[in-house]
Amino acid sequence: MFGRLAKMFGRKKAEGTARSHRRSLQILVIPDDQAEPRHYQISMRKFRILRVAAVVLALHLFLGIVAYLQWARLAVRYDDLSKINGQLVENSKKVYELAAVFQKIEATDAKLRSALGLDENRGSATLASDEVFEPPRRALPVEPILEPRRERPKPVEVNLGEKLGFLQQSREIGIHEYLRSLPTYLPVAGVLTRNYSDEGAAHTGIDIAAARGSFISAAGDGVVVFSGWTQDLGNMVIIYHGDGFFTYYGHNQRNLASRSTLVRKGDHIALLGSSGESTAPHLHFELWKDGIALNPADYILAFARM
Repeated sequence: MFGRLAKMFGRKKAEGTARSHRRSLQILVIPDDQAEPRHYQISMRKFRILRVAAVVLALHLFLGIVAYLQWARLAVRYDDLSKINGQLVENSKKVYELAAVFQKIEATDAKLRSALGLDENRGSATLASDEVFEPPRRALPVEPILEPRRERPKPVEVNLGEKLGFLQQSREIGIHEYLRSLPTYLPVAGVLTRNYSDEGAAHTGIDIAAARGSFISAAGDGVVVFSGWTQDLGNMVIIYHGDGFFTYYGHNQRNLASRSTLVRKGDHIALLGSSGESTAPHLHFELWKDGIALNPADYILAFARM
């Protein structure tokens, strides 16, 4: 009897196991166009496999999205850092270029101070300051200062013999072999009314009388380092010719050459006038070398064209 019961329970257990293996999911799809319904059947084993695969796929998709977002953020930061690094490189180049330019400016400033005989301990002035180009004998105010005029000697014409003597003296010193930058060109054609004198009431230049509005030319190649108003010489132009040479052109009616302009020998730089402390239209012309005033008559050959 017990044996029969055991067989009966064993048979029922086997049937239950077989039914569990035969269980499946059935999916019925009913279209809304009154077509035949579709029936799909999937076993539980396959459903479990698909479920695990879906979970794994979703996990991979999530991790991929997270990784992509991290990469995108790093890429943006890399681009920003690349731009910043590029700007730093450009700024470094500009700093080096500015340092080189500043060194050149300091060297030029030192040469100009040495040429003008200025005190090098007065500070590191730059080329933007008019003080670099002023000789110790006069200041260069920015605007006219109205003061009573002092008496100046009346113009005295020089005879032809004096002019020829001046020309002969100029030829004997051999200035014609110098470079174009040397101030050897007569700034204006006219009459020499006052000579250079370093004795008594020093007159550190020559005065040349001519018609008002006559063109004043550069005595040599150079760069204009000052073009403006001074108290005694009125409208004045200063040209640096290199090698410590400076030329001054004073009492101008109007300056034509502006500061920092490169001029050639014979270029028009001003119009002759009587500005400043002057009694008649004339050019006051000075020549300086290494901070010392020289006699322009020793350098100008073009006086012969008078």
